[in-house]
Amino acid sequence: MRRMVTRPVGTPSPRPGAPTLPEDQAARIRLEQTISLEVQAQPLEKVLQFISERSKVPIHVQWNALKAAGIQPSTPVTANLQMLPVRRAVWSILEEFGEKASLGYTIEDGAITLSTRDDLNSTQSYVS
Repeated sequence: MRRMVTRPVGTPSPRPGAPTLPEDQAARIRLEQTISLEVQAQPLEKVLQFISERSKVPIHVQWNALKAAGIQPSTPVTANLQMLPVRRAVWSILEEFGEKASLGYTIEDGAITLSTRDDLNSTQSYVS
């Protein structure tokens, strides 16, 4: 079951009665690790890959949905993030694109799936 993370503050809590997979719990714990990131006009794809490698949480990007919103893998990202939980770092990156699209992510099977909120909502059985 996918859960959409709709706010940048706090870790989403499971829906009452909903099963929580151990790999999802492990991913949520890893998202609380701190990370520092300083990039200047780096491709979004590479920035997300760096975050994924550092946090040991796979990040799957729905590029077709992002491309439809005008966001390419090569879209430049500039960020100076120091000692933030990984989840906040991901949100900081997503917030850069707020004018182009409303982005979000889900945690499922121990991985982050990142896309537009419309795309995520269209495949959700539960949205927090």
